[in-house]
Amino acid sequence: MCGRYGFSNRSVKVLASHLRIEYALDLEARINHAPTMMGPVAVGHHDGAPEIKRMRWGLSAPWTKAPLINAKSETVLTKRTFRDAVETRRCLVVADYFYEWQAGTKLKQPWEFRLAGGEPMIMAGIWQPGRVEGELVECYSILTTEANETLKRCHDRMPVILEADEWGHWLDPAADIEELQTLWVPWAGPMEARPVTTALNKVSYQGEEIEATPTNTDERPQVEQSELKL
Repeated sequence: MCGRYGFSNRSVKVLASHLRIEYALDLEARINHAPTMMGPVAVGHHDGAPEIKRMRWGLSAPWTKAPLINAKSETVLTKRTFRDAVETRRCLVVADYFYEWQAGTKLKQPWEFRLAGGEPMIMAGIWQPGRVEGELVECYSILTTEANETLKRCHDRMPVILEADEWGHWLDPAADIEELQTLWVPWAGPMEARPVTTALNKVSYQGEEIEATPTNTDERPQVEQSELKL
């Protein structure tokens, strides 16, 4: 599950530079990006030229009321909602970090997970046009996979995070889908985790400060520092 994340202009620029994209979007960095909000994604085209666009987080489907913000990679090719999109409309979702809430606690303590060194976290996504309140809108969903050891203390799922040399391949319309499936694995590189302010529990919180310490140390995951930084 990936239900909240944050992104910066720096990460968008890193992705754009790597893919040799020129873009003129007026993007506002957001530390608490939530479903139904508009966020930056990179998409591929059949002429081979990628593009960065602003899309709505959460695919829409007539048989569900809630936006489909995640697509389970293990079943994405068998679900009618996702099958066509993963084969023909793949995208890269720009992030710096994402949040998960520690399971089994009363505090609802959010934890931030990011790549070690603050590198951009580019997640595998799919997109398709959908109707939202009668209007045609381009929407995206994030692929998820099993959690790695850093995540397991909080949640059993995590987004599919791609290495820089996989970004262009994911967007390539000619890429073999069976080959792409080898990318749908838990992130094996170093990650960092830290508790952050419980103000993030509210979608409306878009402040600048997220660093915080849980008020009740008993609510913290019992994780050694070595496990937090693999």
